[in-house]
Amino acid sequence: MAEAERLEVWLADGAAPRRVARLLDPGAGPLLEYDAAFLEERLELAPLMVPARSGVFEPGPRHLHRLRGLVADSIPDGFGLKVLYQALRATGRDPFAASPLQLLAAIGERGMGALVYRPVDDIWGAGGDLPALPQLAAEAARVEADDLDELPDALRRTAGSSAGARPKVTVALATDGRVRDATLPLLPDFRQVLVKFRGSADPAEQVALESAYLRMAAAAGLEVPAAETIALGDGAQALVLDRFDRVGDARRHVQTLAALLEIDFRTDLVDYTHLLDVTRQITRDFAEVIRAFRLAAFNVLARNRDDHAKNVSFVMAPSGAWRLAPAYDLTWGGAVGYHAMSVAGESRDPGVADLERLGKQLGLDAHQVRGILDEVRAAIAQWARHADAAEVPMRARRAVAETLI
Repeated sequence: MAEAERLEVWLADGAAPRRVARLLDPGAGPLLEYDAAFLEERLELAPLMVPARSGVFEPGPRHLHRLRGLVADSIPDGFGLKVLYQALRATGRDPFAASPLQLLAAIGERGMGALVYRPVDDIWGAGGDLPALPQLAAEAARVEADDLDELPDALRRTAGSSAGARPKVTVALATDGRVRDATLPLLPDFRQVLVKFRGSADPAEQVALESAYLRMAAAAGLEVPAAETIALGDGAQALVLDRFDRVGDARRHVQTLAALLEIDFRTDLVDYTHLLDVTRQITRDFAEVIRAFRLAAFNVLARNRDDHAKNVSFVMAPSGAWRLAPAYDLTWGGAVGYHAMSVAGESRDPGVADLERLGKQLGLDAHQVRGILDEVRAAIAQWARHADAAEVPMRARRAVAETLI
């Protein structure tokens, strides 16, 4: 019989990381058990499905690699998973034969949020200075197109941990454009950022559109990451976002809504009522629930249909207090289509009436709901101004304007 796989889960949100749990896979799926010392802290890292208690948690669902959502969130999807698999392949291993614990060990200390895994399987290479963003963008495009025989070292160190379909890297970026490995101590004039490039299937104006939507969301009263667009040459752009899972060198524990509920964001039916209920349960702060309602209102009225359960997250402070993360992955969803998250049961064409029903279920009175909707609609009415600021081409600007509510 093969020896059981073991891995330690550490939390690195303070002065020194401490072990919070152990993973053991005897062959039928990973088991998770919290450390007794960590339980004494009375912190809830995954309060809904993996609450802090003694005993062993059974393996999770198959769509989470049989892991519990708490740790499955550390494994990237989309472009990041493709880079992770190529990095494993470069070491002579079959990535599709890698076990869940082997994937987590490869993520090691490079994952999003504050969870790290030991012992680390370092497949990434030495850290240090990195090429400028235009070169990273070109390498990312070739990896996306399967046009490289060997994964470039720089891309290996920057792109194998983040989620989402579009090519992106996590780096430390200086005010003068210098780029360094995000896992190294932060130098003066550097900040931790996520850089998103246009995907091969995206329209040419994709980066400008997302930039404009972030501006519009901020005007609508949503908290969004600080963002800027950077020219890459030949008309291409990148969107640079400050990371909300980092405060300088300090890390913050983050969980997506999908991880907290341990659902498959691609197939499970999720409603904004689930988001509001989860927000109420884990933050215990009605102001945060109102923030979640405002996010729902913006996504509906601005036609951001890619509002699935991995595109909304929660951040835990070292004290254990939870809050809704800044809104991210906000962009136009096209002229037609379903919302990934339904609104009080409506996903085909949700509108003001559905939001009013959602607000009533939330416990807001009609005056409060109208006030939030009026504020969001006032910001959306200024779409042309936000599009101008982000230099959205006129054709795309008009297409978006025709669909806004």
